[in-house]
Amino acid sequence: MSNLFARLDEHAIAAKLHSGGMLFRHGDPVSGAYTIRSGKVALIWISNEGLSPMDTLGPGAILGLPAVLNGEYSLSARALVDCEVGFLPASRVLDMLATDHGMLQEVTKLLASEVARMRDLARNRTTQI
Repeated sequence: MSNLFARLDEHAIAAKLHSGGMLFRHGDPVSGAYTIRSGKVALIWISNEGLSPMDTLGPGAILGLPAVLNGEYSLSARALVDCEVGFLPASRVLDMLATDHGMLQEVTKLLASEVARMRDLARNRTTQI
């Protein structure tokens, strides 16, 4: 697990999510970010064709950071199995980033790699069509 995951998870509120439960939905106003402690969560893209699974994430993953910065969730996240997650309210994440420049750098690197991963996933989807 990454140092960023550990630093965020240390401040997160523990929550259970049952299989099929939604962490957040595309277009919802942001409530916060999540750390996945156990289980698996599917990121789902909603398009004109319907629901499209984008990725599956497990323990050590951080979800919702882009939404904390832009105000709404761009994907949906659904539990594939029973999960334990940590929840960080958006205001807490923003406070942490404003006061901890090392964490801000880690988040910036994570977001850059996430953009590259999503771009690759989208590219692979279009070559399969």
